[in-house]
Amino acid sequence: GTLTMRRRRGGAAEEDVAPREGESKQKKRRKDLVGRGLLLVGAGLFWSWNYVALVAPPPRQLNGPLFAVLGTMGAGTVAMEGELRRLGIEATHEVTLGVDGSVSWLHAILYHNATAAALCDDLLPQAWHPQLLFVELRQVCGDSSRCWTRQCPDALDRWRGCAVAGTCPVPFRKKPLVVVRHPLRTAESLGDFCHSTKLIAAARLLGEPGLAESGCPAQLLRYWLLYYRHLAAFPVVRREDLTDGCALLSHLHSASPRLALARRACAGSLTASFWTSAYRFRQFVHELKANGIAGFDPLNRRFDPDQRPALTWDDLAIFADDPGFRTDLATLALAFGYDDASPFAA
Repeated sequence: GTLTMRRRRGGAAEEDVAPREGESKQKKRRKDLVGRGLLLVGAGLFWSWNYVALVAPPPRQLNGPLFAVLGTMGAGTVAMEGELRRLGIEATHEVTLGVDGSVSWLHAILYHNATAAALCDDLLPQAWHPQLLFVELRQVCGDSSRCWTRQCPDALDRWRGCAVAGTCPVPFRKKPLVVVRHPLRTAESLGDFCHSTKLIAAARLLGEPGLAESGCPAQLLRYWLLYYRHLAAFPVVRREDLTDGCALLSHLHSASPRLALARRACAGSLTASFWTSAYRFRQFVHELKANGIAGFDPLNRRFDPDQRPALTWDDLAIFADDPGFRTDLATLALAFGYDDASPFAA
């Protein structure tokens, strides 16, 4: 009897082994499937990230109306374009491409009606060419300078003040974001622009041809004053307060899905941050190709910081023939929050 019971117990033990081995194989199979799935997902994300970062061409579809970030030359527009691109936003610099928006001094002409007809008198090398702005003429004129010169006056009439009127061939938002930098720091940064074709173009855009004929740094400071007088009615933010691309993004309004993704990344979303990191790497590679391994500081790229001229409000005694100029300049600077201008403002 004892032997029989042992056999039964042994048989029961042997019968339990088979189900346990089956369960173990199923668990192993599930683990293998989960592991393979994770591997495939990881490989897919790795491929997608690298495609976005290294291979994918930038989008060219319209997501209008486009935003416009406006600031004088020397206000850091190159740096701001890079900061937005590192967040995955397709911003362009001083050119209309109809993607998300433009960071530019030139696009100010969309928001005021200054007499700027002289812009079409001749094309200024490295400073002004209607191809930068008048996107609708590219298919008409191609690279024909004669065609561009002939078509420029009519195009200028279409684009001048068109954003406010809502009539631009490529729709822009009716209110730009105006970025201002301290006038003295701007003039310091633009020291080598005195009497340049860029300043001549700026004078024409503002309808002030005499601007480019004055001395330096007088012409640079007059340029700052005239530029921001035209735009003072729009939302203004100081460049010094924009610590990074997220700070700049907080002032922009657009329906673009790329801006929505960038906002989620700035808010701490890990998923959004994953994708924006690919855009950040792509922009890093672009800047590396453009500027070399040493990198650059776009805000002060024109001078070695130790060699840049330093200006103070007292230096503006150079305007002795126009005593009201320093007062006008300081008053507008104070309105933008530059308190050091207070003793000289009206």
